[in-house]
Amino acid sequence: MSVKYKTGSLIVLAWPETLVVKPGSWYDLPAKLLGISKDNYYKAGHSAAILANHKTGSLHYFDFGRYHTPRQTGRVRDQITDPDLTINIKAIIDQEKIKNIEEILKEVSKNNATHGTGKMLASVYAEIDFTKVFLKAKELQGKEAIPYGPFIQNGTNCSRFVAQLARTCAKNWLTKILLRVPYTISATSLSNIRLVNSFTYSYLITGGCVVKKRCVLRQFIQLLFSLSKQKHNEYSISAIKQ
Repeated sequence: MSVKYKTGSLIVLAWPETLVVKPGSWYDLPAKLLGISKDNYYKAGHSAAILANHKTGSLHYFDFGRYHTPRQTGRVRDQITDPDLTINIKAIIDQEKIKNIEEILKEVSKNNATHGTGKMLASVYAEIDFTKVFLKAKELQGKEAIPYGPFIQNGTNCSRFVAQLARTCAKNWLTKILLRVPYTISATSLSNIRLVNSFTYSYLITGGCVVKKRCVLRQFIQLLFSLSKQKHNEYSISAIKQ
């Protein structure tokens, strides 16, 4: 793998229990009739991302939401626009892995400025091009007020924003397709955790404790590409012998 793809990690965060106020869009009434929303709230959850710079250890929190923006629009937040999102510890990197990931997750889970409530989930997408993803996040931030919603063309919400960052550094075609056209129709906080992960486990953070959870979908994707690579190698060896 090229060195430029080993300059960072993307830590995906999800608070699946977070309630979200209705945005006032066309789908609010159908959602109410179907029982998807209640008392003007959706249990849509909240998503965010942390970019870890492997060279400096710096951690950069990003999310998207309707924070002091015109109606039906949102903006990208980070420590520059919202200083209370600053992560005060640094990532400790050893062999391209974040050794103090649990310490980082505990600190973020305690920060009320994230607006995430309830249990927090996390996954780590390792060995990415830090600069490429960071610039993508800042590009979206530069657009300021962006149309808000899971189904709005040229718009986004917190989960779609994280999926956009993940597509920037996705390493295989299947992950790219599933991020663009997820099985949930639109990206969700949980679908991002399941898809954007370099390992066969994710993290559950609740009550100040961090627990590893097995990720079946990620195991399947890794197995699929392992078999595909094995078949490719066998074909290449066979072609050389001929």
